[in-house]
Amino acid sequence: LLKHTPVDVMTLDIHMPRMDGVEYLKSKRSADHPPIVMMSSVSEHEAVKVFRCLDLGATDYIEKPKGNQLASQAGAIRSTVRAVGESRRKNREKAVLPSRSGALQAYDGVGSQQQLIAIGASTGGIEAIREILPEFPRHSPPILIVQHIPDNFSAMFANRLQELCSVVVKEAVHDDILTAGTAYIAPGGKQLSVQKDSHGMRVVLTPAAHGDLYHPCIDTAFASVAAVASAQRISVSAAILTGMGRDGAEGLRALRGMGAHTVAQDEATSTIYGMPKAAVELGAAVQVLPLEKIPEGLFSRFVKKVHARKTA
Repeated sequence: LLKHTPVDVMTLDIHMPRMDGVEYLKSKRSADHPPIVMMSSVSEHEAVKVFRCLDLGATDYIEKPKGNQLASQAGAIRSTVRAVGESRRKNREKAVLPSRSGALQAYDGVGSQQQLIAIGASTGGIEAIREILPEFPRHSPPILIVQHIPDNFSAMFANRLQELCSVVVKEAVHDDILTAGTAYIAPGGKQLSVQKDSHGMRVVLTPAAHGDLYHPCIDTAFASVAAVASAQRISVSAAILTGMGRDGAEGLRALRGMGAHTVAQDEATSTIYGMPKAAVELGAAVQVLPLEKIPEGLFSRFVKKVHARKTA
């Protein structure tokens, strides 16, 4: 059918007779294959299969609704599938990141506990984060990552990232103290914010409220970072990556308003130019950068401050 019929987008299950989703992607996906959205029900211990499908070229994953959840989730499913199908970057190759230089090379970790990096992403973000986070040096400031992700998949995502990165990567836990050299993945199904106490910046996790469109919500996390950073004079660099909708735009604007350096991923390298576009239109982004330049953009804030301190 695919050889003879134009297709905009395909949904693909993992559990199928004769050939499962992983095997399909291994054997059938080619450069001219339409974009693929995985839609399946897998247990937590099978989450590795989902990430394997994303490694093999699937654009996004939607957890198949259970029982009476279809009515409440149908709109989000339609929107995601339609957005992926309409994307012009159906088979974007992985970004070729430049060799570590400039701000990444110059960053020496001085004052890292008074610095913070915050990243928000949605559709296409799992792969985008997998491309850029390995570039971060081991002595990076604390990194807070809010990726729209199904319940119980964030721990596996953290484990997969840890295999690739110099920084420690973990799923955020309630009362975690944000520590330099560590990236914290917001858990799926919960809302994450930060507070300041005598030990430093502390993670606060709360159950998602009925009717919350996103859990975790980027706006919620970013707004809390803006409040704490402003009160405690913490230097922040933040980015909105690929994703559908507007989550994160208001939060990024709040961060820019308190003096953070803010970055939005550009249209050409975004799987879905929804969230970054909303942030740009709102005036929330200081810079608009292709994915491969976002690590440099994020660290430029801290290098400038280090240089200024040394000069003084």
